[in-house]
Amino acid sequence: MAVLLVVFLCSGAQQKAVPASNASEAGLTEGARLLFAQTPTKLTPAQKNLLYKKLGLQLSPDRKGFRMDGFAVGAKAYAVDLNKDGAEEVFVVMDGLLFGNTGEGVALFIKNSQQAYEHQVEVAGGIAVILDTQTNGYPDLVIAGPGFEFPLYKWNGKSYVYTRNISDDDLQNATTRTVEDYAKLSQKGKQ
Repeated sequence: MAVLLVVFLCSGAQQKAVPASNASEAGLTEGARLLFAQTPTKLTPAQKNLLYKKLGLQLSPDRKGFRMDGFAVGAKAYAVDLNKDGAEEVFVVMDGLLFGNTGEGVALFIKNSQQAYEHQVEVAGGIAVILDTQTNGYPDLVIAGPGFEFPLYKWNGKSYVYTRNISDDDLQNATTRTVEDYAKLSQKGKQ
């Protein structure tokens, strides 16, 4: 049974039915609402607001997109479960001129031992590629882009750290997933 909230409008006794799911967005900033608009997630409004703030994004003048360092930036959040513990990790994939030849950048947030989301600052730059290989229960990551070698990151138990470069040939022969595909599988519990 769907639960509805009744909202009284300033124009008198008119009423508008609003789905109760919007109640879960109480306290959500406009920027966080836009960033997570298409993201199925269990994050609280406070967590969404904090991640939006940590990214350093600002709303564009038309309030339909984002800006960063004066440049127009597209941004979308993806909730995933990298280590299959039931807690969500969050990738934010951004695109625009700010990101050079790849045109894309990524930010990754993982809960630390105090259950606070921590930005994995080493995992940044180009296109995030999730490998089928794992280290300490987390999949290995590559940040791809133009070129013939790409940085490989492995989980050390507390954070992702650079371990070595991987060749384009090795990456082409590896079993990989995009962040978007991994997020879809996480939602189905099949990652």
